[in-house]
Amino acid sequence: MLLTSASSLRFGGAAFLVAAAIVAARDARADAGDSCVAAYEGAQQARKDGALVRSKADLRLCMRACPTTLAADCERWLAEVDADLAPLTVTVKDESGRAPAHHTVFVDGLEQPKTSVIELAPGAHRIAVEAPGHARSEAMVVLERGRPATHVVTLHPARAAESPPPNLAGPLVVGGVGLGAVIAATAVAIVGHLDVADMRDEETGCAPSCPIERVDRVETLWTTGAVTGGVGGAALLAGAIWLGVELAGGAPPAEIGIVRGPGDVGIALEWKL
Repeated sequence: MLLTSASSLRFGGAAFLVAAAIVAARDARADAGDSCVAAYEGAQQARKDGALVRSKADLRLCMRACPTTLAADCERWLAEVDADLAPLTVTVKDESGRAPAHHTVFVDGLEQPKTSVIELAPGAHRIAVEAPGHARSEAMVVLERGRPATHVVTLHPARAAESPPPNLAGPLVVGGVGLGAVIAATAVAIVGHLDVADMRDEETGCAPSCPIERVDRVETLWTTGAVTGGVGGAALLAGAIWLGVELAGGAPPAEIGIVRGPGDVGIALEWKL
């Protein structure tokens, strides 16, 4: 009884393995059949669309996955597609005639593998080459059916970034504000001096016993004129220096400020280096 059960188990296990192998083979044939149909039809459609490189890849797959009859069709079409392709060789060198150590070739915006010959469809293609330390090179190349072509690219050193144009608006504004302040300070000082002259007039003046309010007004005018004139002069000087530096190549502007202390007022001029 035990022997019979063991034999049954061995037979059942063998049957299961055979069934699994049959199913796997059937699935493999189904997958191969699907790949064959997709490659066979895709190659023809790609060829009609002018995508010869994609058509060639599908034809190679068709030759591996399809039955003999269909594979023979794909082999014949592959020879025709090869005859239609336009192989392109891109030779890259620098100004000294040597090939750069590292460079990348792009065809129609797509990076190409590191191969000596690039298979392309006939027609116009944009070829670009990039290499470290060199300016990017671009050119249009027109390829003819079945005719190999060579495109030679000479790379030039990358140019240093151009310096921006001088900033004339900043110094002119600062200088204009300074000039306006100097003019205003001059006007205030003139008014103060006229008031003093009136107070000292022999006929109508009040000196030396003028009202304190009138004396304070004159002092305020002179203080305001002095501060305004100092700020204006500093701004005018800073604007002139800034303008000269910009015309000579550009440099950061200056900062102008008023420094107040106990009983004193000063001007601070600080350059941003």
